[in-house]
Amino acid sequence: MSDEHALAWLQEAVARVQTRQVEFPENGDWPLIARPGEIRAARPMDAESTGARLILVLETYTQADPWINACLLAEAVEVAGDKDLRLDPSDTNLSFPVLAESDVVGPLFMVQLGPPLGQIGALLLDDLKAAVYGEWTSALGGRRGVPIVARDEARWRLKEDEIAAIHALSHACMEHLMMADTEQGATDVVLDPDLLSSEQPGSPVSTLLKLLAVVDEEQIRLDVPTEGLLRTDGLPEWTASLSPDEARALEPVWQGCLRAERQTDAGEHDAHWNAGWSAPTDGTLARHLARRATGGTRAFRVLTSRSRWPASTPGGVVALDIDGVGRIQVKPELVEAAA
Repeated sequence: MSDEHALAWLQEAVARVQTRQVEFPENGDWPLIARPGEIRAARPMDAESTGARLILVLETYTQADPWINACLLAEAVEVAGDKDLRLDPSDTNLSFPVLAESDVVGPLFMVQLGPPLGQIGALLLDDLKAAVYGEWTSALGGRRGVPIVARDEARWRLKEDEIAAIHALSHACMEHLMMADTEQGATDVVLDPDLLSSEQPGSPVSTLLKLLAVVDEEQIRLDVPTEGLLRTDGLPEWTASLSPDEARALEPVWQGCLRAERQTDAGEHDAHWNAGWSAPTDGTLARHLARRATGGTRAFRVLTSRSRWPASTPGGVVALDIDGVGRIQVKPELVEAAA
């Protein structure tokens, strides 16, 4: 057989193999909600960080700023330690075996995730979650590797590299959650500047009433992009006609405007939505979030309306990429649903 004939045979065989195209979040389903047991690719939030890793979703939390608890997956099943669990293709629907590293776990924002690639069953997931907390069931015995006992062992260094990998993926979410735990009182929520643009210019009363009901019920603190309000048709004239009692009732809005004014010193950064958010065409909301993100905030709740975000899903998030900063997570919350 000639070399040319062998090469042609190989090319035809490769062409017959059906490959699976794996795409990242820009081409995924938005708003994004991850489910426990899913296997997805995850990447860091920081602009300078590159590379992605497979993770297994252990738990999901959709209240406030949505996040997941994730277990890192490794493809080198031959280096398994006693804290690693082998998952075969029959367990995951992947085309290759992986290791679920029960000792390499961390929190991730949902916008770090790509589309689902596989799924494990509920019983196996429960056993794996118990293993993360040190409770090993007999069903996992045949899946575990050999203990790693010496620092000079190559597997020890590999495990250190895996821990560094989960830190690179999870540090932004972990810092955000730690800050949320230490904060007292109301939670900051950004007001979509397009929310107060009424279908009947000059009379945004019904929208403001819904807005104030949400603020009072959920004890939130508004962050109002003043750039958008100043260009809202009819609103300046309407607010000038308020009585003293009506003006006092709108105190959360005025405080939100002052809060936003104190946050406008940061330089401008280009921002790009990775979803079909029907934000104002002038980009006011994106610019406001970009300015706040330069100060370190990586997740935002945005109070908006179903007319501005018709595809909103409770707990779902969208992504905003900011040049020089990285990815931030945005969760739309509807005044219609909360009021």
